[in-house]
Amino acid sequence: MLWGFRITLAGVWLSFFSLNGLAGELCNLRDSLNRHSDHVDLLTHHVDITKLIDMRLFSTGTSSIPPEWRPMARVFAALGDEHRQRILLLFDKGERLNVGQITAVSTLARSTVSHHLKILHEADVLCSEKIGKQVWFWINRRWLEETLGNVLDYVRQNC
Repeated sequence: MLWGFRITLAGVWLSFFSLNGLAGELCNLRDSLNRHSDHVDLLTHHVDITKLIDMRLFSTGTSSIPPEWRPMARVFAALGDEHRQRILLLFDKGERLNVGQITAVSTLARSTVSHHLKILHEADVLCSEKIGKQVWFWINRRWLEETLGNVLDYVRQNC
């Protein structure tokens, strides 16, 4: 399971972002810090954890997400931005919008809206069709339902 947390060790905040085997590495880190405690005043010096733990030790050689989630990673990245969420919320059921329409109701510049639409389109969150000089966008409902359905299925089965 992917998770992050903070611990205090001898008054020093250490940040970790780990996949597997963290407990063993924490014990090794504690022992290492205890061995070197006479050389470093841990209460006044910052310890850079990236120099103490090689995060490659936690890698299993494959992606940490379930295989059925790999193609969906771009959806979550695209929807992680507040501006793109607002753009998505502009669409009514079955509605098609172009850049000009979205820009008219947005605080963003046209080029910024185009950038966000490109990211949403590349993640398959939006579909598009060029008609004349205009590119029309609409929500790819089938892909979003499949993506979010896979997440819900995983949660129901494993959590």
